Amino acid sequence: MARAMTTITLLFLFCVPALASTASVEGTDPADVESQVPPARFQIVLGSLRLHLPESYLEAIAHRDDMVVVKYSNGNTLTHRILSKDESKLYKDAPNEAKRATKLLSPEGLSPEIHVRKLGDTSLYLRATKNTAGYRTMLFIDGQKAHYIDLLMSKTEALKIFQTAMINPTPS
Repeated sequence: MARAMTTITLLFLFCVPALASTASVEGTDPADVESQVPPARFQIVLGSLRLHLPESYLEAIAHRDDMVVVKYSNGNTLTHRILSKDESKLYKDAPNEAKRATKLLSPEGLSPEIHVRKLGDTSLYLRATKNTAGYRTMLFIDGQKAHYIDLLMSKTEALKIFQTAMINPTPS
């Protein structure tokens, strides 16, 4: 019952705005709107970064201020937060963005496998190596904000999210 309510709530939150805009198009038959299939991928927007997340096993989504938690019934978890000013100072100590990202993503005593994707004017970084708590981590710089995204999931799943990430188009 709880899973059904979660699914209904998610469909309402993410599909109703799309259906409402479709329904407002002149000449649209309400029966056509009801028969439309929802989007195949679940998307979450973090600043100007858009992540495509798997829908299967989706259990819960929580959001408060700049923190987001997405939990799956198979144990996978994604958490997002914006680095604090103190943490950002560590980031600014290195000479360039790549060195700063590597510094933040490298736990002591670990030689991490770090992937980099250029997205627009910035880059998305993924530490594919797990830290001591079992998390893989993505880092994305959006203006003055550093988005820190922990992924408790397999390397394959983390790489898929990393490879399908996009930048939201800026409004004209």
